[in-house]
Amino acid sequence: RGWMRGGRPVRNIKPHYSFIWPRDGHQPLHRLRDILTNRGPDIHLSITADKRLRPFDRPTKSRWSEWTVFDDAEGVANDNSIEGPAWAKREGGKKYDFRTRRWRRPEVGCWSDVAWEGGWGKWPRAMRDVEGRW
Repeated sequence: RGWMRGGRPVRNIKPHYSFIWPRDGHQPLHRLRDILTNRGPDIHLSITADKRLRPFDRPTKSRWSEWTVFDDAEGVANDNSIEGPAWAKREGGKKYDFRTRRWRRPEVGCWSDVAWEGGWGKWPRAMRDVEGRW
């Protein structure tokens, strides 16, 4: 593995790392509290060859929340994500619940997506259930 440009391997390129913390649309001022209470989305690591470039491989909302079942198969298969470290794994079958803002097994009452009132409001304007219905 390594950096490729035009199909050829490129040597002597220093990788640049950046942390990506997706937003779930809920109260942006409470993100420190999210860390302390183990709520909210996970933080991802992105690697690029040029530090001036914004990471293009940011995970989509459906990807980081594990609700890819509603996506088209082509969009999910073409992501460039690398498998995470073993110590960062959660139990299998868990997805992000936008209602409780925790990772849990999908069941009745679980939200698979949400649109908040006014962008960052307290009240949801629309939510999607586990079946994908808005």
